[in-house]
Amino acid sequence: MSSPESSVLEEVRVSLANLSEESQQQVLEAVEFAEATHTTDELDVRQVVQDAEAADYHRAQADEYQQLQAKAASDGNWEEAREYAARAEGELESVADHGGSDVPAAEAQQDVAQLDNARWEQRQANDNARAAASYAEDGDTSAAQVYATEAGRHQVLADESGHDGLSGAREAQADEGGLSGDSTQAEEHAPDADAAAGTAEPEPAAATPEPEPDA
Repeated sequence: MSSPESSVLEEVRVSLANLSEESQQQVLEAVEFAEATHTTDELDVRQVVQDAEAADYHRAQADEYQQLQAKAASDGNWEEAREYAARAEGELESVADHGGSDVPAAEAQQDVAQLDNARWEQRQANDNARAAASYAEDGDTSAAQVYATEAGRHQVLADESGHDGLSGAREAQADEGGLSGDSTQAEEHAPDADAAAGTAEPEPAAATPEPEPDA
């Protein structure tokens, strides 16, 4: 009959085999730290593994959001790209809370800041495009040209910030095959004179249940 200790060790071995490389390293580092500081008797290995499993869960959620972030960015939808970037940031903060690296969360935060700027510039581009269309409709071609030029300027700035707003996602996904449909060059988009001031919040990515701790 196996002892409780050997049962736990076997359970840990099985759990480790199902973890990502990052989370396996997280567990090993926790064990190595305990050994180095002579605190192995205080180490709850099962809890360490459960934290690693949770980190994997939140990392997978962040991956989904970053892929959706890239898709929205390729469409020039900076409002939606920003929302997905913020969700990815939140998931990566949860990864850090469960013992994973906090670097991806900081990079995702930079993506959010860049996409905040991109959506502001896009709104300015759209506002100016609407003004240009209105003046053109009234026959004032001179004013229409002024506003059209301004719309184009803001659109360029929006596209540049939006492209930079994928840097953190690109870094995070570099070892996972990259972002689907992403381009190394900033894509050009056109101002939308018919765009509303804002857009509806994007649908959340399909989620799988977070691992529950053992009773």
